[in-house]
Amino acid sequence: MVKFLRPVCVLVAVVAGLLLRAEAWADPALPATAAGQAAAAYLAAFNSGHPAAFADFVRKTWPSDREPPDQAWFMRDQSGGFDLVEIEASTDTTLTGIVRGRLSDNYVRFVLQVDAAPPHLIRTLRLEQVPRPADVAPPPREGWDALRPLVEARIAATPDFSGVLLVAENGRPVLTETRGYADRTAMTPITPETAFRIASMAKMFTGVAIAQLVQAGALRFDAPIGDYLRDYPNASFARTVTIRQLLNHTGGAGDFMGPAFDAHRAELRDLKDYIALFGERAPEFAPGSRWSYSNYGFVVLARIVEVASGESYPAYVADHIFRPAGMRHSGFEPLPADARLALGYVKGPRGYSPGWEVSQGGAYSTAGDLVAFATALSQHRLLDAEHTAMVTTGTVQTDRSARYALGFFDYTNGDLRDVGHDGGNPGFNGDLRILGDGDAVIVVLSNVGPPPRAMQISGYIASRLDPARP
Repeated sequence: MVKFLRPVCVLVAVVAGLLLRAEAWADPALPATAAGQAAAAYLAAFNSGHPAAFADFVRKTWPSDREPPDQAWFMRDQSGGFDLVEIEASTDTTLTGIVRGRLSDNYVRFVLQVDAAPPHLIRTLRLEQVPRPADVAPPPREGWDALRPLVEARIAATPDFSGVLLVAENGRPVLTETRGYADRTAMTPITPETAFRIASMAKMFTGVAIAQLVQAGALRFDAPIGDYLRDYPNASFARTVTIRQLLNHTGGAGDFMGPAFDAHRAELRDLKDYIALFGERAPEFAPGSRWSYSNYGFVVLARIVEVASGESYPAYVADHIFRPAGMRHSGFEPLPADARLALGYVKGPRGYSPGWEVSQGGAYSTAGDLVAFATALSQHRLLDAEHTAMVTTGTVQTDRSARYALGFFDYTNGDLRDVGHDGGNPGFNGDLRILGDGDAVIVVLSNVGPPPRAMQISGYIASRLDPARP
């Protein structure tokens, strides 16, 4: 999974902005101090949506001996601008506050410091993403009839969204929205049948596959991986880390993205090749000691599926997940000749460029197929009730407002269950959210990224929809 929002040296400043509706959070005014005036001016440039205005502000206010905030416009593109939630601390030359993204729903703490002497040049600008403040009420939940126009307004306010949004209640689609082009050169429009690369969303398939084999008695969650991968290159790691720890990202297995992957990418033909290349590494931390998202850990898990089942990972998933769920348009690369796969694009200052292509093994799916997967899982057609609960109930706190289960994020808030998984790479991003016991399913798939519009849209709906209401 690629995490797009990691800015470190950006000022955010805020004015009353485009709100799709008034919600239960404050809109305090910026103070009439040197820091408050600098924040207000930065706000006007940042939220204007005009790169030239922003560049002009930086040129006039940024000290010549300090680098300007080069990620700021990328942040503006992701967030759609910011609105002030609250001011935490203020003096004449410093200001700390919380803002919220207009399109992202993310909360960000900003810290601004200016020189004491006129013209009060900016000395410090930094921000960090934070959870929703405790004194800020969550948005109210609505039935679909009331929420639908708000969702449609949110889509309309996201002009660069390219993809599919599908919302289903009790397995029945209540909204299908398509925007953009599957191929920008050929001007091929995206349709509900368009397939997208789904990146880390496929971790849900791995979690279900492992649980199926546990349910069948072929694997044990708490067994060390060396019980099944007897030739694993790092014997100490194989004796120490368990299947459960890899499934919930507490195994310390790390990532495989990086220089070694880039150098050997063309040689990585199957899962054994990945393990031969990366398997000698020591864990990043003692297995079980903390949570850290690990793409490589799920490569190891997929290989365990192969060893325990006697099938290749793609064949196992096709036979035991796609087929019983009725997913007729999902699979793994290389692509079949008739696949309607969207091309991926990266949005940049000069337009759109081709995204990262996957040569081997990447999963693809459609919005309809992912609803079918969610429905089959919720109806216990893939796992019995006990093992379904195991893979979807979070036990480990993550670095976002969610717990992690066994291949699923658990966003459950109060009594409403909310589980699923997102995924993204340069050119694609997507998200699946299952509310309640499958009472509502939200799927958003996009072939432009960053920004991660799919996650922003799905999160907006999931935090506001009450499937128990009409």
